[in-house]
Amino acid sequence: MKERIAFVGIIITVFLLACSGCLSGKRENGYEIIEKAKGDVKYPQVNFLNEKDAEKEERINTLIGSNLYGPYRFLSDAEVAASIAYEITYQDENYLSICYHGTYTDQSGSTGDVGYAVTMDLGTQTVVGLEDIIGNEGRYEIVMNIESGAFETEYGMITPDNKYIDVLSVMQNQPIGNPDKSKSEYAYFLRDKKVGIIITGLPRYGGNFSVISVNYLWKSETFETNRSEPY
Repeated sequence: MKERIAFVGIIITVFLLACSGCLSGKRENGYEIIEKAKGDVKYPQVNFLNEKDAEKEERINTLIGSNLYGPYRFLSDAEVAASIAYEITYQDENYLSICYHGTYTDQSGSTGDVGYAVTMDLGTQTVVGLEDIIGNEGRYEIVMNIESGAFETEYGMITPDNKYIDVLSVMQNQPIGNPDKSKSEYAYFLRDKKVGIIITGLPRYGGNFSVISVNYLWKSETFETNRSEPY
């Protein structure tokens, strides 16, 4: 068990080191990111510089809190020990994208790794799916790029030249391939001129999930057409 926990610690540390561009603490776009924690679960909160944005700030922070565990609601169970970190992968006046990653141990002593993300429209204070930003055709294009190997690996076992894992078969069961937004909203995050995708359901010895990125100019005419108007 100790060896397993040590190995998990190593791969998560590698993932954290691989992540770049965290914007926590920078006062950009009229707000800054501050960090809070619930035990070993760390999460961001926004702090708007203009006092007139107090209600908006409260709604956004409540939204972050209500989606803290993404699709893994069991992580909030008092009998589950979870250690979760985050990266702010993108922020501007319109969107805030957060990638979470970490480990857990349940009451039986079994351990696991989790990776998920939350992207919010700051204007409407809602969690948005990838298709809300780039449309269903854009989401489909990204899935096709992944299946053809046109992606970069940020963390994990999914690589374009992997001889042991068939990316095509893996993608058929991934949330990002599902047109239902409620199924896919935690499976992606934004980067500048890229979209990050979290591939789940992989072997435990490989960390259970992979994080990959696909080049995509989501800040485009399509982006402006599909995004919701702010209040």
